[in-house]
Amino acid sequence: MQPRRSFLGTIAIAIAVLGTLLVLLSYRVPSSFAHGTTETRLHRLSDWSSHDPYDPRPHLERAALFLETGRLDSAAVEVEWAEALHPRSAAAARVRAKIRATRGDTPGALRELNELLGRDPSDASAQRLRGELWLALGDTAAAVQDLSLALEQDPAPSPDDFLTLSALLPPEEALRVLDEGRTRLGTSIGLELRGIELSRQLEQWDDALRRVASLEHFYAKTEPLLELRAEILLAAGDFTEAAAVAIDLAERLDRQAGNGLSTPDDRARRTRATEILETCARAPGTDVDTPRSQP
Repeated sequence: MQPRRSFLGTIAIAIAVLGTLLVLLSYRVPSSFAHGTTETRLHRLSDWSSHDPYDPRPHLERAALFLETGRLDSAAVEVEWAEALHPRSAAAARVRAKIRATRGDTPGALRELNELLGRDPSDASAQRLRGELWLALGDTAAAVQDLSLALEQDPAPSPDDFLTLSALLPPEEALRVLDEGRTRLGTSIGLELRGIELSRQLEQWDDALRRVASLEHFYAKTEPLLELRAEILLAAGDFTEAAAVAIDLAERLDRQAGNGLSTPDDRARRTRATEILETCARAPGTDVDTPRSQP
């Protein structure tokens, strides 16, 4: 028969397990430490560390701040402190790899990340960092492989992660990556603007127009999207519809100018509306009035 643990022994084990779990969870820093000047944030993190000396997170955050400001030796010291509190810390290994890369020791940074990914192939942050290093070395194929794996493994990627990968791919593959980003994250201005650019390159005009429409609720002013819509229709050869959109754009901008609300961007946009209308008026088989002079 197995010996029964005492109540206090059970509690002690539970506390130990809980402490380990807290360390192994993501190193998310309270929001109050993410604001203020660098020195203010360093001071707050020092206070945090003094109140909780067994928590590696403030050391890792201090290391990141030192790294941002080029104080690499201080960053390395903070990483050592973090690893003393949590040996073989993945977060510490990633920061140390960044320090090596910043010092120009790219092979050393890659060794750090290779070792880390050997222990945990699902570490999306390490995978992404290694992809960025491959990209810096000019190995696009290796970069694409790592950045693709990072997106697959990351439960909460950012729009920039999809944009970075899409920039390394041919247009059709890049569009698929951007569409995956939309599926996972919802509509994003950055993803859709890049998608519009790629759709225009591929002459997928309907897709480009759908992406423009998806951005309407993001813009307080409709004029930028009207201009973009008119440009796409013009490129697609739909001169009648392009002229209709350009007229709508011109009239809106004229009303704003009459109310004293015109900006330099508005005036440039009004000039472009006139150019689009003039191009449409010259197209054979179209019946477009020559635009009025803008006020």
